[in-house]
Amino acid sequence: MIQEQISFYYLSSPYNTLYLELHCPAVAPSVVVTSDNGKNTVNFGDVAVGHRMIKRITIQNISPEKLELGFSVLNPNGPFLLVRPVGMLEPGENKTLIISFCPNENKWTSSWQFFETLDIRTAKTTLTLSITGRGVMPSIVCSVEEVLNMGYVIAREKVTSTFKVNRSALNQKAHQQFLEGGRGVL
Repeated sequence: MIQEQISFYYLSSPYNTLYLELHCPAVAPSVVVTSDNGKNTVNFGDVAVGHRMIKRITIQNISPEKLELGFSVLNPNGPFLLVRPVGMLEPGENKTLIISFCPNENKWTSSWQFFETLDIRTAKTTLTLSITGRGVMPSIVCSVEEVLNMGYVIAREKVTSTFKVNRSALNQKAHQQFLEGGRGVL
């Protein structure tokens, strides 16, 4: 007990404290995101498996010099793809990056979250974009097998057909298609 009090005294004593002055210069970024209110997060939200969604991200060179940009490598087997990278940015210039998200089928789950980071490198600084998206398995069933054939319809006549669309989280909903004249196929 006495030993603990003595060691506590020496550790917390002002005589045993070393004060350092630290200088850390702040460096302004060379490149900033100007789209989506300047957010560095690209969120694709929910995208059905096998479908592709594209987002455009605008970046701007806010430095007084011409910048050569480099990019980190996204997972080549992942769902994100940098479709159109930018090579050079003049001072004050805006350019658009195009990123796509195409979630692949995963036989073990019905929805899953993806996350990657994309580094945009200049000679002096790095801007990191966080890219997220969720792949969801579409689970819609329609009572019509392949084609809803309304048959021949006389001009200025109406034809009504009812079919059901079931979603996993919703109750069955009846939908109707009304056609005025002509032949209708949904």
